[in-house]
Amino acid sequence: MVNPARSLSKPLRVATTLALALGLTALPTVAQADGADVTAPSVTTVSGTSYTVPSGSGYEKISFKLYDAGKVDKVVLNGVERDLANNVWSDLNFVKPGTFGAVLGHNTLEVFDVAGNVTTVDFVLNTKAPTVTVKDGDNFTARDGETYEKVSFSLFDAGKVDKVVLNGVVKDLADNVWSDLNFVKPGAFGAVLGENTLEVFDVAGNVTSVNFVLSATAPTVTVKDTEGYTITDGDDFEMVSFKLFDAGKVDKVVLNGVVKDLSNNAWSDLNFVKPGVFGAVLGDNTLEVFDISGNKTTVNFTLVLPRVTADTLGITSSLPRGWIKQGATLTVDEGTWSPTPQFSYQWFRDGVAIEWATGQSFKLAGARFPEGVVITVEVTGSAEGHRPTTVTHSVTTVR
Repeated sequence: MVNPARSLSKPLRVATTLALALGLTALPTVAQADGADVTAPSVTTVSGTSYTVPSGSGYEKISFKLYDAGKVDKVVLNGVERDLANNVWSDLNFVKPGTFGAVLGHNTLEVFDVAGNVTTVDFVLNTKAPTVTVKDGDNFTARDGETYEKVSFSLFDAGKVDKVVLNGVVKDLADNVWSDLNFVKPGAFGAVLGENTLEVFDVAGNVTSVNFVLSATAPTVTVKDTEGYTITDGDDFEMVSFKLFDAGKVDKVVLNGVVKDLSNNAWSDLNFVKPGVFGAVLGDNTLEVFDISGNKTTVNFTLVLPRVTADTLGITSSLPRGWIKQGATLTVDEGTWSPTPQFSYQWFRDGVAIEWATGQSFKLAGARFPEGVVITVEVTGSAEGHRPTTVTHSVTTVR
C-alpha cells in the first residue's frame, strides 16, 4: 500500500507528503502565504479493476486522478519526469512495472502544480500472476500417464482473473478472483491433440503460462479366452466376455444402444454377454466402450444360439455276440445329450443314404449287406433355444 514520505518545499511553496491507501484521496496540507499559491495537488486513486488492481499490501496496477486549482504541471515517478498539459484535472493511468518509470516493489510519485507545490505518494507494485491448478476428480480431469485426455483448471488471482488464451484462442472471463476453465479436450476452447499452451491473464495484465499435452487414446477391448467366460463357434460366439482398459479410466459401455455405467477405473469388464443380457441380441451386435473423456472404441460381434451337446454314439446288434451282418437289427445308443433333444436319424450304406432308413433301428435284410459293407448312422439332436447338433457312427459288416 502507500507509505508516507517527506520532501522539502521551495520558499513560499508547499511540499505535501501523502500515504495513499486503497480508495482514499490524498488531500494536501495547506500552508498560508500571502499572495502565493501554496496548495499542493490532490492525488486520488481511481477505482475499478480496469484502472486499479489491489494485490495484498500493494497493487498490480494503479491509476491516479490529479487535481490542482492552480493547474497540474507534471509528475515525476522514481525520477522519471512526465510533463502534463497544465490543466486543473489530469490523470496518470495504468501504472505498473515498466510503465512511466514504475518498478516492481517500492515507488515514489511526485505531483507538481505550476507553482511548484508538490505532493508525494509512495506505493508498492507487485506483479503476482494468476495461480493455475489442475482440478482433480474424474468428472473434471482424466490423466493418461503424463498427458491428459481431458483437463480442467481452477484459476485464482487476488487482483481478479481477466481472460484465458488457449493456443491463441481468447476466452474472456468475468473478472472474478476465482474462475475456471473446465473440460478441456481436443476441439474445445481451441485445444488440440498433442501440445497445448494456456495463458491466464489477470486484469493487470500479469500472465501465467501452462503447457500441457492432450491425448485421445480410446479404450482397449479384448475378448477373454478364459474357460467359462467365452464360448466360440468359429468366428461367432455363443457367449463372450470382454476385458476393458483405458489409462484415463473406462466410463461406460453401450451395447446396441443400451447404456451400462461402470465405476470409472482403468480396468473393467463386461462378462457373460449372450442374447438377452445387457441388451445383446441373437445375430449382429455393436459394443461401444467410452472412457471418461468421451473417447470411444467400437466392437462388432455376432452371437449365435448354443448347440445341443452330444454324447458318443454306439450301435448295438440283435444277434448274439453283437455281430454286424445280414439279418441283424442295428439300434442306435445315443448316450446322454444336453439338453435332452428330439432325435432324428438317417442310415447310410457305404456313404449313400438309405431313404427309408430313418428310425432309431435298422435291419440288415436281404443280400445287400455282405461282408465289408460300411453302415453309418447320422443322429441329429434338436432342442428349443439351441442349434441342432449332428453326429455319426459307423460299423462294418462281417461274414
